[in-house]
Amino acid sequence: MQSLYFYWLLVCSFVGTAVFGQSLDYPSFRNISLGTNANTVHSFAQDSLGMLWLGSNNGLFNYDGYALQPLTGTKSPFQTFVYCIALIDNKYFALGTGQGVLLYNYQFDRFESFPTGGPVDVRSLLLVGDTLWIGSISGLYCYNTKTRKLIDYQNSFPKNKSKTAVYALEKVGDRILIGTYNGLFELNPSKKDIVPLPLPDYRPGSNQFVNSIFSIPESASTYVGTEYGLYRYNTKNHTLQKTPVLQNHPIKAMASKDSNTLLVGTDDGLFT
Repeated sequence: MQSLYFYWLLVCSFVGTAVFGQSLDYPSFRNISLGTNANTVHSFAQDSLGMLWLGSNNGLFNYDGYALQPLTGTKSPFQTFVYCIALIDNKYFALGTGQGVLLYNYQFDRFESFPTGGPVDVRSLLLVGDTLWIGSISGLYCYNTKTRKLIDYQNSFPKNKSKTAVYALEKVGDRILIGTYNGLFELNPSKKDIVPLPLPDYRPGSNQFVNSIFSIPESASTYVGTEYGLYRYNTKNHTLQKTPVLQNHPIKAMASKDSNTLLVGTDDGLFT
């Protein structure tokens, strides 16, 4: 986890640094080139063997602490945007890509088949038990890793939001928060029911784009990042509260150093 955290900070540092509140002592960072064909890192994951994996705009890379290696060759069909990575078990992880979900067997260094009929542009993945939740430009899906059954959840959304693009997923208690281009939704998996969670001070016609959702389990806090600022999710009454900071800042990504520190990556720099 320390390695994963270090390289997550590396990505956030690309947008600059702006700090408010208590000053924190972070180490300096070294830029590691991905080569001429890849210049953007979208995601990180660390497998059960300790290897660090990076999803880029030109396929998958691995890093062993010494060297960075591309997984796919120049003519590989898997050389595509890798937006997110979800570790499934000690053998597989799933990649959310511009070509849909790809299953990678990191024990044997090979891609394996995924059921047809799924989304083709996947932006978020969330594993809950044996269920892999899939957020895509075409909506929400779930995949059972044991039965290999794929289910389209589009009909569970309100009728006027049935074709909404999903960009962020987070489990909070027995619910799943869904960040979309059209706002925040809450899913009750046991009832297969999805309801909207209105953003405070929302004005009809304005942007409701939810980029990121992040929880700090130790403090039981969940934050929602939008194009217009940061919100906090109230787990007791399932509502959103506007935070007193970072309003009008596009929130792109979040991470935590400890139970008291939230790191926020924005278009305007890194805040904590």
